Amino acid sequence: MNDSITRPIMIPVDIATTSVVIPAVASQYIYIRQIALIADGGANTITIQKYDGSTYTDLSLLPLQSNGSFVFENTAPDYPFLFDIEPGSSLVLDLSASTQVSGHISYGYRK
Repeated sequence: MNDSITRPIMIPVDIATTSVVIPAVASQYIYIRQIALIADGGANTITIQKYDGSTYTDLSLLPLQSNGSFVFENTAPDYPFLFDIEPGSSLVLDLSASTQVSGHISYGYRK
């Protein structure tokens, strides 16, 4: 089995409600490389979660003031990701308020 991680995929985040931002893949781990978010619609607490189809598990809590931003990234060159999500689980951003959150997420899959 080839255990390498795919090249980074970068997706935009442009949400105002709780949303699945990276859907589950049944046969591959999702490797999160970077999360950059700004609460450009007003104050918001963002909970990063994984969802396995029946249970939400909180991974991190990011309280942001209006126009506040946060960058969550790994800077160690020998460790290519922040955290992983097991096969069959998706990445969810749970918003405490219905206000605009923008930014991007960089991720990959284990082949």
